[in-house]
Amino acid sequence: MLKKKSPTGTASSTRIYEILLLVIPLLLFAQTISFQYVLDDELFIANHPLVQQGVSAIPEIFTQKSLGYMDTENTQQPYRPVTLSLFALEQSISSNSPGMAHGINVLLLMAIGWLLFRLLIRWFPTVHVQLLFFVTLLFLVHPIHTEVVANVKSRDELLVMFFGLSSLLLFWKQLFTPNTKNLVASVALFLLACLSKESGLTWVAIFPLSVYYLKPLSVKETVHKTWIFALPAALYLAVWMWVNKGAVQVTDSDIINNVLFQTASFSESLATRISIFSHYIELLFFPVQLSWDYSFNQIPIVDFSALRVIISLIIVFGVVYLAIKKLKFNGVTAFWTLFFVVTFSLSANVLVEIGSTMAERFLFVPSLAFSFLLMWACTKILQVDRTSLLGKNKNILVGTMGVITLLFGLKTFSQTQVWRDNLTLARAGVVSAPNSARTHFSLGVHAKRAAFQESNTRKQGGLFEESEKNFLRSLEIYPEFIMSRYNLGVMYFETGRYPQAKQQYLKLLGFDANHVNSLNNLGTILFNEKQYEEALVYLTHALELAPNHGDALINVGAIYHNTGKVKSAISYYRKAMEQKPNSLVVLNNLSIAYTQIGMADSAKFYTDARVQVSGTVN
Repeated sequence: MLKKKSPTGTASSTRIYEILLLVIPLLLFAQTISFQYVLDDELFIANHPLVQQGVSAIPEIFTQKSLGYMDTENTQQPYRPVTLSLFALEQSISSNSPGMAHGINVLLLMAIGWLLFRLLIRWFPTVHVQLLFFVTLLFLVHPIHTEVVANVKSRDELLVMFFGLSSLLLFWKQLFTPNTKNLVASVALFLLACLSKESGLTWVAIFPLSVYYLKPLSVKETVHKTWIFALPAALYLAVWMWVNKGAVQVTDSDIINNVLFQTASFSESLATRISIFSHYIELLFFPVQLSWDYSFNQIPIVDFSALRVIISLIIVFGVVYLAIKKLKFNGVTAFWTLFFVVTFSLSANVLVEIGSTMAERFLFVPSLAFSFLLMWACTKILQVDRTSLLGKNKNILVGTMGVITLLFGLKTFSQTQVWRDNLTLARAGVVSAPNSARTHFSLGVHAKRAAFQESNTRKQGGLFEESEKNFLRSLEIYPEFIMSRYNLGVMYFETGRYPQAKQQYLKLLGFDANHVNSLNNLGTILFNEKQYEEALVYLTHALELAPNHGDALINVGAIYHNTGKVKSAISYYRKAMEQKPNSLVVLNNLSIAYTQIGMADSAKFYTDARVQVSGTVN
């Protein structure tokens, strides 16, 4: 029996489009399955103590800040228990397999494509299915989404979209055929979106907006149909406040993370925000130069005399004028405009200043509005009927859609490859964001790591040179970048260039006199130079700040040992043992010290312990 043809197309054509929407993202991102963990994957997965405990830690994950293990000052931290729980589940199954993690990201994108297509068909039953297919495909292949799919940590963005679309689809299904089970499931899925990442909370506004503009219903009817979604939103906010102990402000004011932290006036802050927003819009239309980082000073602080700001304001006023005078700001365009504003609100540095100047992942959900409005505008300009897909410019429209998606797809495929590993990503970063102190710092770190793993002396030397060059460039951009200066000092120290290391540590302490590791490392250099009294000044200060700093305790013990104060040395060594029980250096020094004061039994005890630990290490 033949099925009746709907305004959007036949059932068979719909199935073909669904298959394509599953296959195309798989082809684009399948290569990521062979990629490594990069960037913050270590913080959220490989080095996260709860995640590494596997499924047994999931109950505790729901009661803790997502990066609570790093929070020594009880500051605001993200709360994303669903995302971390999924990571913990993967740890139990595959033991930190990047391949499995990347594979799940790809599967989530495929599922998102299918859900989005089904939701668009339900929202716009009179729009031709080929146009809705184009919207979905454009969203899936947009190059700005590369970070979200290729970086495992960005699973949170994928989960928000997955749960949000699933919730909307069930909600709209029961809107036409009331079903309590579907409504309850929709509410639960929305809560899961919130628990995946804070931005999921913004979806609470999408339910009433979609009903009001797309069904459409009156304000009273809309509230009646959608008020229930306020309950999971309120529950999430209550839990978030409880976990964060009421902290709602970003406490990190380092300009390296967000240039807005250092703007001098409201005018300068507003102009810089406009500049940042213009970069986002530019990337939506022209995703040519993509980067994993846009921190200081890739997007600098500007005022209203900046050409980019002036051009942006002219464009904004022009668009507003056209919208008021020339275009019909009907339910569809109003909905998608508000969809963009709402879903981008928490990440746009407008309502609050967040811990990042800009990031491509923040556009993942909002870019759906761009994809739809682009199709809407093209059909309007080319005068193609959206229901029948008929019009004299139909071929131009289809050709334009095809060219855009092809170009976007090719760019996405090539851009994905830079996420292969940290060194590849860091090298790509200094090209795409040459004025970012962080990209150069990252390359400095990963080139150094690669150098120590390189057996070829010539290649190793080249990597050390690359590392030093990028650390210095990072500090040229931002001289007060503590992490960059510290790691440069560490590299000099590890490669035996002690005068250069000493210089960097002294400069760093000029910016931060309480940097514990720099105090310890500087004390170590002075110890090696036999400047014991000066070394004690720095090491004692380090222990005042961090009494349990194992390396500083060892170093102070060694100074006392070398100056004949053996009993004092033993006292520090024993304290160091509490922090570093398997340290061969401490065990050896204790064995020597006890021998020197005639305590043979104690000396033998630590000698035996050293032999045992040494065998374990080997």
